[in-house]
Amino acid sequence: MDRLVGRLLSELHAAFPVSVCPGDWAWTTTLAGGLVALFPVLGAIMAAIARRWTGNRYGVGPVVLFALIGATTTVLLPWLVFAGSSLVFRGALDGRAAAVGLTRADLGTLQTQLCFNTSQVGYLGGSRSVRQVLGDVSAGWGAVFAGAVALLVVLPLLCWLFVYFQAKIAFRRGPKWPARLLWVPMLLLMLATAPQSATVTAHLWLGFLPVAVVGMIAVAMVGAPRWSTLERRSAEAGAIEARSSSPPALPPAPPRESRPA
Repeated sequence: MDRLVGRLLSELHAAFPVSVCPGDWAWTTTLAGGLVALFPVLGAIMAAIARRWTGNRYGVGPVVLFALIGATTTVLLPWLVFAGSSLVFRGALDGRAAAVGLTRADLGTLQTQLCFNTSQVGYLGGSRSVRQVLGDVSAGWGAVFAGAVALLVVLPLLCWLFVYFQAKIAFRRGPKWPARLLWVPMLLLMLATAPQSATVTAHLWLGFLPVAVVGMIAVAMVGAPRWSTLERRSAEAGAIEARSSSPPALPPAPPRESRPA
């Protein structure tokens, strides 16, 4: 998977080179975060479209469908990009550019310095993990630690908040609990980034946030299920429940034979 993510980063870097501090590869990573944010948006759109047929009926089939959408679009696919990006830059730091999907030219540009006293590959691939940065209580509440908290805790929570709103929009005109199938899994994604590079993770979240905000508009454009659809599905569910709960009909009594007086 790291080779596939490496090819994605390489193509993004070639298509959108931005030689501004903190570096073109840092901005490439931020752009990749914007692409990651499209996964939850697509998941919410798929859920909203599916509700046009299911209405507010949440049997086993619809619940399983929405759970799969949430697990895939808000945890699995984003985590693959988050973890793969850290592996790409850590592999580039070790000189294994080809092993992680980068080219020799990519490795050459990663060695450049723009605004820090370190190369871009050192900035992205040589960073400590999220867990180590946030767990370094000895750093106190200085500017660096406060910035780390803002980028690695507050920023992901903001991204989660807008994914939460996307789920609420997708499940409007119905019960609120099914929306949890879309936004609860993202909490697992935030925990799963703990062993990844802190700088890579921060740049991915930076790119994630604006797309998540705009994504609410995209989900809202799908529209809510029509009231006629909701009423028809509710009536069908009521009819099925009535048939299943009504006692079985008794067989008709046999006709009585008439005897002559």
